[in-house]
Amino acid sequence: MLGPSRRSLLALGAGAAAAHLGLQRTARAQPGAGAWPSRPITMLVGFPAGGANDVAARTFLPFVEHNLPGASFVVLNRPGGGGAVAAAELARAQADGYTLGFIGMPTLVSRLHDGRASYTLDGFTFIASLVADPVAFVVAAASPIRRLSDLIERARRDPRALAGGTLGVGGAQHLAILQLERATGIQLSHVPFTGSAPVRAAVQGGHTAFAALSLSDAGRLIQEGKLRGLAVAAEQRLPALPDLPTCREQGLDLLAASTRGVAAPRGLLPAIRARLETALKRAVEDPDYRAQSDAQFVTVSFQDSGRYEAFIRAEHARLGRLWAEAPWLQR
Repeated sequence: MLGPSRRSLLALGAGAAAAHLGLQRTARAQPGAGAWPSRPITMLVGFPAGGANDVAARTFLPFVEHNLPGASFVVLNRPGGGGAVAAAELARAQADGYTLGFIGMPTLVSRLHDGRASYTLDGFTFIASLVADPVAFVVAAASPIRRLSDLIERARRDPRALAGGTLGVGGAQHLAILQLERATGIQLSHVPFTGSAPVRAAVQGGHTAFAALSLSDAGRLIQEGKLRGLAVAAEQRLPALPDLPTCREQGLDLLAASTRGVAAPRGLLPAIRARLETALKRAVEDPDYRAQSDAQFVTVSFQDSGRYEAFIRAEHARLGRLWAEAPWLQR
């Protein structure tokens, strides 16, 4: 490992060591930018293998390898806490360019508000956002609820009688339900599950009246007629699902999506960050990758490092206001 040894660091005066602790950590951790990458890069994914986030990462990484000479990636699944376990591990890792995280919004920041995170936003170098996976409200194909307005009217007549399934508390899908409640004044019941498969099974089997699911989890079933899509919380209809209307088309200014991107521990060399950002941008521009994204019902939504960090901090502030008005976790 390049950089000062522990013995040389200890030789510094106590005052200087305290003043330069962050710089010393970076120096210990980082190789020269020209030598990177010289070994496999670990990509932490905070969800189980086979889920939407894992599939998205494994789909994307070969395109990054193609655009980053010498790079090879190893996916390491660290499920738990809606991505909080992996995010905490990423924040603790060395900032040497060999540990990255495939992070998801809004759970990265929702965990900061509800007290389930052991990291802060200052613990990361945000490199780029890649895709947005819009949230859709769906019901069983045989459900009498045929439009979003039907669901809203039923909920008005019988508050909390309609139960909706999601992937968990504080995720994009749960927050979409909270936004729907606030926008319409209705009251719904939330049923969190541990993964998308049980959410789909519950709504298909009529055990929940509806579900809020990312389109990567629900799109194929909507196409096949096994689920009925009521609305998608996106700015416009998706080409793959032209008959699925947006919430805005139905009078509700509601946008919700799981945004996926890449981050590193704080202190990553700017030169390495820049090389990663360039490789990520070229990867998302690849026509083959875009075709695969369309097939997974996700929208390419690239943001460079500066815009990505600004987006995350703005979402942190927005969810702070939502938490103050409608806490999504009862302690």
